[in-house]
Amino acid sequence: MGYAGKPNQQRGLIIGMIGGAIGAQVAWLYRRQLLPSFLPEIDAAPTGSPADDPLEARALAHFYTDGETVNETIGRVGYEMVYQQPPTDEQRVQSARIAALVIGALLGGAYGSTRNTTRARDFAGGIFYGVRLWIGELTVGTLIGLRPGFTRQQPNGTIGLLTVWVVFSFVTANTTRLLYWLLFPADRPENQRRRQRGWRGLRLGKAVQHTGQVVAVAKTARKAQRWVKKHRN
Repeated sequence: MGYAGKPNQQRGLIIGMIGGAIGAQVAWLYRRQLLPSFLPEIDAAPTGSPADDPLEARALAHFYTDGETVNETIGRVGYEMVYQQPPTDEQRVQSARIAALVIGALLGGAYGSTRNTTRARDFAGGIFYGVRLWIGELTVGTLIGLRPGFTRQQPNGTIGLLTVWVVFSFVTANTTRLLYWLLFPADRPENQRRRQRGWRGLRLGKAVQHTGQVVAVAKTARKAQRWVKKHRN
C-alpha cells in the first residue's frame, strides 16, 4: 500500500468532530426525508412485548416510547431532565436533532483521532465503521433501554437503520479525510518524506561536523606533543 503519512491525533480529533457533525446532518435528512419514501417499515411500531426479545428482556432500563428513534429518545429524556416537563412536538424534533449532532460529533472525533494514514479518502473504512455502529445500536442501545430489540422490528426497518448508519459513517469518514488533507498539507506523505530526508541530512551534517571537530582536536594534540618533545630536547 505504500507510505501514506502519519496524522496528528489532536488535529484528527477536532477535524473528526466537524466531519461527524456534517455526517449527522446528512444522515438526519436522509432518515427523515428520503428513507421513509421507499422503506416505510422504518417507522413501524415494534411488535410483541419487551420480554419477547432476548436482549431487551435483559435491558437495564426502558427509556424509549414506541415509534421513537434513539436520537429522539435521548433528546426527549435530556429535555425532560433539564426542563422538568415533556417537550412539545416541535421541541421533541429540535431536541432529537441536537442529540444527533452531539452524538455525530463524538463518533466523528473517535474516527478522526484513531486514523493511521493521511489519505484524502476512506471508502471502505467509511462503510465498515457504519456497520459497527449499526451493530452497536442494535445491541448496546437495546441493553440500556434506548430502543426496542431488533427481533421486535420489521426486517426492512432494521436494514433501513443500517443504511442510515452507513450514510453517516461514509460522509463522516470522507469529510474528515478530505478536510484534514486540505487543512494540514504538512502531514501529507510527500511532505513528511521530505522532512524526514531533511532530518536525516541534518543529522548527517552534524555527524560530519562532529567528526571534523574530533579530527581537529587530534591534530592539535599531536602538534602539542611534538612541541613538548622538541622543547624537552
